[in-house]
Amino acid sequence: MLEAMLQAVGSGAGPWEVLDLARTDITAFGLVTLLGQAAQLEPDAVVCWAGNNWLDQGHRTPREIDQWSEHADEGYRYAHEQSVREVLPRVGRRAIASLADTCAATGAPGVVLIPEFNLAEWDDEPGVLLPYLPGDPHVAWMLARRRALAALERGDTQSALATANHMAELDGGLSAVAQRLRARSLLAEGRTAEADAAFVAARDAVCGLLVPATPRCPAPLAEAMRAACRQRGIAVVDLPKLFRDELGGEIPDGRLFLDYCHHNLRGLTLATAAAAAQVLRSAGDERPQAELRAHCRAAAPGLSPADQAVTHLLAAVHNAHYGQEYPAIMRHCRRAAELDAGVKPLMLALLQVQNSTAPRWMCGPFDELARQPMIARYLHPRNPTEWDKFADDQLNQALLQAIAEPGRDDELADLLVREHAPECGPVDLLAYAYRARTFRGREGHTLGPKPAFVQCTEPVLRVYLSTSGPRPVHLDVTYRMPTGEPADGETCAVSVNGSGFAELRFSALWRDTRLEVPADRLRRGANCIEISWPLQIFRWDAYREELRYCLQAGEMPHALPVYGEVSRLTARYATTG
Repeated sequence: MLEAMLQAVGSGAGPWEVLDLARTDITAFGLVTLLGQAAQLEPDAVVCWAGNNWLDQGHRTPREIDQWSEHADEGYRYAHEQSVREVLPRVGRRAIASLADTCAATGAPGVVLIPEFNLAEWDDEPGVLLPYLPGDPHVAWMLARRRALAALERGDTQSALATANHMAELDGGLSAVAQRLRARSLLAEGRTAEADAAFVAARDAVCGLLVPATPRCPAPLAEAMRAACRQRGIAVVDLPKLFRDELGGEIPDGRLFLDYCHHNLRGLTLATAAAAAQVLRSAGDERPQAELRAHCRAAAPGLSPADQAVTHLLAAVHNAHYGQEYPAIMRHCRRAAELDAGVKPLMLALLQVQNSTAPRWMCGPFDELARQPMIARYLHPRNPTEWDKFADDQLNQALLQAIAEPGRDDELADLLVREHAPECGPVDLLAYAYRARTFRGREGHTLGPKPAFVQCTEPVLRVYLSTSGPRPVHLDVTYRMPTGEPADGETCAVSVNGSGFAELRFSALWRDTRLEVPADRLRRGANCIEISWPLQIFRWDAYREELRYCLQAGEMPHALPVYGEVSRLTARYATTG
């Protein structure tokens, strides 16, 4: 796209040849190396669009880890501030310095695109709520969260905002949940600038907490990059400003993004046109930047409706596997079908592949999917993140709604029964295909050692059981709640398809129990079973010593409280006699 714009709009400086050095998932360390190596190409210009992969956890120096250990009483508040104010800005300045060195060695001008994020629509994964905090505020915070959500649901934005503000006071800005509730309330009241700031705070909240997160560029890092570019004479394309101008002052959202940071055609065209205009300016084109951008944007190569439809189909898969809720997944599926009805057979093939127990490459419909280059690349058998199947109930429902053909619901139910029902023995409901909605849901939200059991960092464990119809089912459960103390009046409820049928006793030690799911609560096809863990008091004093030990021993602490742990959850049809 950049080359096409330069060829079409550039006057007298061409022909242009653009070498794309993009590396999927490259970290800041790799970026510094790559920018240095670029000098060997003797470029006439260097454009650096270092998207959002800045949150690599290896940036802290040993001294900074020692400083955090010395401030362990402050917990993750200190870690967050250290990360966004010191560690990540230093990394950004180092990257700009590497680019500047390459530009100085070759005489090539440099252009840096400051990245932006899908602020208004992207939610962090549901398992990332709140880290351990001094003062044990988790019960009060979770109760406030319930009240804020209820207030938003009934349209009481003032109560929702007041409650979300209280949550933010309790968590000290370390939870994206509180900040997003604030932002949604402010946006509903028409306070766009304040909502924008709250969405930015939500994006940045996870930085430094030692939990996996989607790529992002926090505000202090972006500002450090701007300052370093000014100091070293490197041109800047400021996407946060550019996108807000494009949207008339509104907050960046799905009008420019497919997911957290990857752009749709509109966002990609807008950003690339701005970069092309800067390159042309450095080559001596004296036309105003606004004029150059407009010409470059008009020269952008398009995408066929069929290709755009496949893009949105894959975006639906990506959104689903990063924990986004049904409306976001459905929006992409619906848009894909609107762009090209020919995508519906691909949706049907995806349903069949995703819900088969066989590996993708062994499924006949995968051949049809793999004929599409974009799908083949994303769902390739050699892509390790896609080896295992997910608990894709929301994606399944969105695909069915977009296909909108009679009888497809029954076909999916038949497939689920044939592939997953406990007709021939027990089903392990802790297997990824029945439990893990997301990439991180597979192994947990920790950067440390992975346990041999499931750790629930959100207050609900949700699994999916497929049955052939109303038959009683036995659930064998081995569980414990090892780190917290139940709050007054809290119980551990078990439900199926939204209907409660049992409770689990609180136990800090491993406990075995058998539950019977009533036959009349089950339906043919997928059934959602939920274990709703009780709200618990998580003692900071005990955790602080673990945190300090991990920091001093060079280990990764578990930042998020665990509501419950499950080492066994199997389902089998109940027998009589």
